[in-house]
Amino acid sequence: MFSLLKLKGEEPRKQDILLDYFNSPEGLVYRCKNDLETMYLVLDSPKFDLSEIRESLQLLKETISAFPVMNDLEKISKMKKKSDMKPLLRKQIRILKKHINEQAKAFIKRNGI
Repeated sequence: MFSLLKLKGEEPRKQDILLDYFNSPEGLVYRCKNDLETMYLVLDSPKFDLSEIRESLQLLKETISAFPVMNDLEKISKMKKKSDMKPLLRKQIRILKKHINEQAKAFIKRNGI
């Protein structure tokens, strides 16, 4: 929506509202979700070892813990094998997506976008 408004040069007020949303805490949750999706792909790569993945999960765990969503990243980071991490990581991504979608719907409704 933001890209369309910007390309058409329409409704700068709505563009500003959307930019504020993207830079809000909810935007941070979205970035965390993207990082987890990347990590999910990295699990299949031999270039990254388990300790690197664990460190990244710990960093994300701290950020996500500030939001009212279930956070299993501690449990995931304690797994012994990458293959064991995948199902729980996929579940965590789904949880974040659900939260993001609910918050986006409420934002759109509140702001008449």
